[in-house]
Amino acid sequence: MTAEYFDQWFADIAASAARQRLFTECLGLPAEIEPSNLLPLDGLATVAQALVVPEDGLLVDVACGRGGPGMWIARRARCHLTGVDFSPEAVAQASRRRVLFGLESKANFVVGKLNSVGLADDIADAVMCIDAFQFADDAVAAAVELRRVLRPGGRIVLTSWEPVDRADELARARLRRVDLAGSLSAAGFQAIEVTERADWHDVARRLWERSLTLDAAGDPALESTRAEAVDSLRDHDRLRRVMATAVAP
Repeated sequence: MTAEYFDQWFADIAASAARQRLFTECLGLPAEIEPSNLLPLDGLATVAQALVVPEDGLLVDVACGRGGPGMWIARRARCHLTGVDFSPEAVAQASRRRVLFGLESKANFVVGKLNSVGLADDIADAVMCIDAFQFADDAVAAAVELRRVLRPGGRIVLTSWEPVDRADELARARLRRVDLAGSLSAAGFQAIEVTERADWHDVARRLWERSLTLDAAGDPALESTRAEAVDSLRDHDRLRRVMATAVAP
């Protein structure tokens, strides 16, 4: 899962109207969001509420992809946004898409990694990472890095998947290792809460099932979506959909 891999993946997504229509309709999102994650509209609203980012404050969206979810929240909260992704292609697309949200002067996007975002200490009022924390090679190091950029009292929101049974070797190893509460606790966060969201999990199942009914011929984004659907449906009942919130001390 290199930056070069994701550069091509994001380029394919941008070129696929069918893939964007699938995700927009199944997740119930405004068309401009064009997500690369699996968070439905009520999930975005829940994340926005949990972040408690003040008006004109700074929200940092780590592993932001093409930027839509973070910009939707920033527009709603009337705050500034810095998006970070390790794919230069994603950063370039997100920068071009600021106009769709009226955030040309309030959002910027930079290349960085989960464990090295490239931002100053204590700069953010809130940090979010949507459906990507599982990609961290060292989850505790990533949580420490996200805490570093947060001001004291700032809030973090992560969404991901965790195993129903960590001993289940049939579940994908990358997801079997995810422990949001453990990572945040080891990084020194306080007031940690992890909530299971079975309703979001059900939405994702319906999206994957629908993707398998589509003709993907000649559309690399749909082809990769169908391949991901096969893996995701196989693991669906072995995972639980979760959202974690915490506060920087």
